Amino acid sequence: MNLILKTINGIKNTQVPIWLMRQAGRYLPEYRKIRENFPSFIDFCLTPEAASEVTIQPLKRFNLDAAIIFSDILILPHALGLKVDFQEGKGPILDKIERTKDLKLNKKALQKVYKAIDITRAILEKDFPEKALIGFAGAPWTVACYMIEGKGSKDFLDARKFCYTNKKDFEDIIELLIEKTSEHLIGQINAGVKIVKIFDSWAGILPPELFEKFVIEPTKKIVDNIRSEYKDIPIIGFAKGSGSMNLDYAKKTGISCVAVDHNTKISWMKENLDEKIILQGNLDNVLLFSDKNDIEMEAKKILDTLSDRPFIFNLGHGVLPGTPIENVEHLVNVVKNYEKCIKTKKIK
Repeated sequence: MNLILKTINGIKNTQVPIWLMRQAGRYLPEYRKIRENFPSFIDFCLTPEAASEVTIQPLKRFNLDAAIIFSDILILPHALGLKVDFQEGKGPILDKIERTKDLKLNKKALQKVYKAIDITRAILEKDFPEKALIGFAGAPWTVACYMIEGKGSKDFLDARKFCYTNKKDFEDIIELLIEKTSEHLIGQINAGVKIVKIFDSWAGILPPELFEKFVIEPTKKIVDNIRSEYKDIPIIGFAKGSGSMNLDYAKKTGISCVAVDHNTKISWMKENLDEKIILQGNLDNVLLFSDKNDIEMEAKKILDTLSDRPFIFNLGHGVLPGTPIENVEHLVNVVKNYEKCIKTKKIK
């Protein structure tokens, strides 16, 4: 069992595992070289050989403990028949949806994701046997926001209005996404990932009552659906921007590990969360543009805070374009060279 899997299973090790959200991306020149071959980002994601190659790229540079399959949370809307286009300077542009009746899942599109996983799994087994492979999907609330808004947004005003004024249609969309997201994550596990992660990138824009209804409850249903097929699969949940609501999210959804963004004080999460739920986080991704001494100081603060319990080091959000590669390398080395004074123990 590799380091991340041991950690998620509650085993305190002498070393803290590290992987980074969006660790394969535009900050790497080898990524940009492959990306140039694909005018369409969706086509890039759905070309298994290319997706696999960029998934592996960060492991060749950095001593990370996991690869995360290169894909996107909007692959599912694409597979459901919506046109999804990523435009330079604008981000994702989608067909807007108001009801579910015209949606039909194209399983062939998702099979390309599973093929990329299969290719990547084989490479990892041969060249990086100690590394885990992570699969992922967007959470229903976040994916619904894009489908209804038709684009990215800072506040998803149209989606939130729709949630209040078209309650039945909105609930139908959420239920459909619960079902198809569950199927997609199970498909990734079937293909060979050892961990799955649910990204709820816009969970933090909801008030507490709707957070319970459209973040916690759908996530719990997805977790239950997955566990009915794979009862021991580790599941990471990430409800970005949720602040104190992260506690209920971690406790009520059944996730194995809660990823914490950099706006949430991880020491507070530690004080208030049962040790059986593993913490992941939460260095500010913008700090990677700073001085190496600043990066080391802030990383060690997080490591010192969590040194007495199983913990996965990560950023509070994904690696940003333009991030200096040498700073990513420095961060990984800081985590890997961090000295532990606590002996290995199991808390579960």
